[in-house]
Amino acid sequence: MEFAGQDTQPILRTDKVVKRFAGAVVRDREVSALAGISLEVYSGTTLAVVGPSGSGKSTLGFCLACLERVSSGKVWIAGREVSGLDERELRAVRPNVQLVFQDPASSLNPRMSARELVMEPLRIQKWRGQEEQSARARALLDRVGIARAKEGHRPGEFSGGQKQRIAIARALALEPKVLILDESLSALDCSVQAKIANLLMELQAYLGLTYVFITHDLAMAAHLGDEIAVMHGGQIVERGSAKRVVDAPAHEVTQRLVNAFRSSTAVARLPQLV
Repeated sequence: MEFAGQDTQPILRTDKVVKRFAGAVVRDREVSALAGISLEVYSGTTLAVVGPSGSGKSTLGFCLACLERVSSGKVWIAGREVSGLDERELRAVRPNVQLVFQDPASSLNPRMSARELVMEPLRIQKWRGQEEQSARARALLDRVGIARAKEGHRPGEFSGGQKQRIAIARALALEPKVLILDESLSALDCSVQAKIANLLMELQAYLGLTYVFITHDLAMAAHLGDEIAVMHGGQIVERGSAKRVVDAPAHEVTQRLVNAFRSSTAVARLPQLV
């Protein structure tokens, strides 16, 4: 599926990716967390990956971010095949794809200020000098809606939504091409979810970002995703435009997700989200 104005070369691509974990055996059979995933994600678009718990969504995110090595298959980032790179080479690639986690509190050092947290990736990568690092951190925190008066505060002094804003600013520090958002909205209440979702769309429009949005929330997937990929048992069982997948689900797993969505309180959010 192509989108108007997109590059012909996908910014992310996988071919028959398999991921097995040592000791993952059920009934004397080795279980693959990913069982042959092939996909393409184009620059400036959002692929929403939806599926039940244990379907392999987060494992896919870690493999795309080069934080887990694939057992077999290939991964390309911006046209470069990365699945065979050694650790030194991967360190140079990882800034291009950054991960934002579900629980920002667990990914933010409680002893650092908001500004220090955003500066840390720049310091590790030896990006320019300290004054320029500090200025970039301030600009990013301002971009995500953290007031300058609060930049010296530590994570414990912020709300859940504010912590997630700081985590997003930190992920943007090294100017990545792709953000992988792993259940990044699910720990927030509905009103805060909507605000962070709007922020993500603003950042995408302003910076030309590409998102892989991993979620169990079909309403938010339909809101943010250009496409939806439905996962089950380590495989993509259905993929298509967000509207088509929600309006006319073809696979039984997708049908169950849509039925559960429409019978839940989430349906009340639909006019605001899609």
